[in-house]
Amino acid sequence: MIAQPSYKSAVEWIAVNDNPGAAEPPETLEGYLTVALVADLFGVDLKRVAEDVANFRERQGAPKNE
Repeated sequence: MIAQPSYKSAVEWIAVNDNPGAAEPPETLEGYLTVALVADLFGVDLKRVAEDVANFRERQGAPKNE
């Protein structure tokens, strides 16, 4: 049986696999196709997904965006 994907795992996947390690502001991440896809699939605002990806990267050690 295939496991159901979660919003959290989708955000983490983007952070680790789509231009990994880059400290990009959420405004830039909003242009990522993967961010738009996750927003659409999970019914979440595009800005929230972008912010969650940026926050995950920051927690993983990417430089903070100022």
